Amino acid sequence: MALAPGDDLEPLMAGSGLSATQSAVEAARVNAYARDMAAGDWTWLPPNARSPIIVDRAGNIMSGHHRLVAARLAGVDVPEAAVMRFPGVTSRPSRPWDSVAVV
Repeated sequence: MALAPGDDLEPLMAGSGLSATQSAVEAARVNAYARDMAAGDWTWLPPNARSPIIVDRAGNIMSGHHRLVAARLAGVDVPEAAVMRFPGVTSRPSRPWDSVAVV
């Protein structure tokens, strides 16, 4: 499965317990990440990991939208150690997944 521009993210992200705070994700970037994740070529944990995924206490994604969508697309679990929990709530407005554009 691959994302294409114009796809609706709601079915893919339903049940994740997370809300988006950005208005768009790039299909090509998500697909590239998902391919690497599905192939086992993705490093979630230090020392070679990418930046942590940051989620506030309300479940709003502050950083890591592309990686989280890619993980769902690839059917892989994100290790809890790869997620940094922000103790507060972001000031960025959250949005439902069906309002996040796939470009």
